[in-house]
Amino acid sequence: MQIMGYLSGSSPHITSGAVSALSLLIYKNTGVWFSVPELVPSVLALLQSKANEVIKAVLGFAKVLVSCLHAQDLQNFLSAIVNAILPWSSVSKNHFRSKNCIILFGWQVKIILEIMIRKCGLSSVDLVTPEKYKGFVKSVVEVNHSLLLDISKSKKSIALVM
Repeated sequence: MQIMGYLSGSSPHITSGAVSALSLLIYKNTGVWFSVPELVPSVLALLQSKANEVIKAVLGFAKVLVSCLHAQDLQNFLSAIVNAILPWSSVSKNHFRSKNCIILFGWQVKIILEIMIRKCGLSSVDLVTPEKYKGFVKSVVEVNHSLLLDISKSKKSIALVM
């Protein structure tokens, strides 16, 4: 895979483009990660970058990965993904000039966690979650649960009106 060579590109534009291309490959063919066993850890390691566009591309890759893989395959990467993305859920830990990037990163992490919890179960995700992020995971579950309750209540009220 020639794209893997671009992950260590000289500029953030090249690196984020390579990550985006890998996301597309995963989306089109989830078996790609079988042929390159170090693909996922290599891409997740790019979350150590200081370039916002690389972080955004890697979080997008993680979102595509958790969306496309079956729960059994996702279990292989659960710990790596959780430990890589959770530091980006905290606003105070990651200082950037643009507050929009921080909000975007936290929102992406929340969506990735929701997908993993839906596919693998809360107990599996909670098992690999570091202690300092358990509160964040709990808040994602509580917010998601309350949204589900609000939706079911609104459907019932609409049915009563009709």
